[in-house]
Amino acid sequence: MGRCSFVKGFKKGHYLSVKINALFFGQRIDARGYMIDTIRNRHSFLSLRDKGVKKVTKPFILQARALGTDEPPRFGLTASKKIGNAVRRNRARRRMRALVRLHLADSARIGYHYGLIARFDMPDAPFDVLETEFLTAIETVHSQIEKRADKGANKEPNNKASHTAKGRS
Repeated sequence: MGRCSFVKGFKKGHYLSVKINALFFGQRIDARGYMIDTIRNRHSFLSLRDKGVKKVTKPFILQARALGTDEPPRFGLTASKKIGNAVRRNRARRRMRALVRLHLADSARIGYHYGLIARFDMPDAPFDVLETEFLTAIETVHSQIEKRADKGANKEPNNKASHTAKGRS
């Protein structure tokens, strides 16, 4: 984020330096001016799928995973050929990016990774429906992760050494 040292008169956290950073280095910004980190490699997508939780809606699937770190939230977007031709896939990606830009600052949590997988209805669904689905899905995923964490914290450890075999004392 500190790549804009050549711009004189602006502090590192200033909105204009973030804008310039995004313009020159191809990074994305959300509605409040924060950088959007993206998931790019296959390993991260697979760990999100295997170790995270998911919420399936008609236009998309939202996957999430809490990492327990202080890094900013990261999003990954996927639109496969099941959706249709390149035009439909690109439209689905644009709409998913718009959802992330509009609602990232309000609903995403620090230390979380999110994955959005487009489904067949994504390019044609009304955008207000997409927004409500996205917000409810992200709340559902957060509550599922909290329940999973509570279950893990309340579980008593299995102590097999304390059990004695039948007939032995």
